[in-house]
Amino acid sequence: MQAETSLFILTFNTSDYVRLYFDWLQRGQQHAGIIVSDQLPISETIRRLLNLLNRVTADEMKNEVRWLQAFK
Repeated sequence: MQAETSLFILTFNTSDYVRLYFDWLQRGQQHAGIIVSDQLPISETIRRLLNLLNRVTADEMKNEVRWLQAFK
């Protein structure tokens, strides 16, 4: 059996993607997940992404928006 792959979106464009998230939610469409963040140095972005990936499963990400700031 092949493992399922999840592709998340990471964006610094918070306002547009949060709006798109609510549009998709209202239409009942599904997505793998959206990660939004302020622009940070790449090393800090990667560190926070690794924290997120170690604490949140792919199933928990489905149809959700996660703020990278929460994973300092």
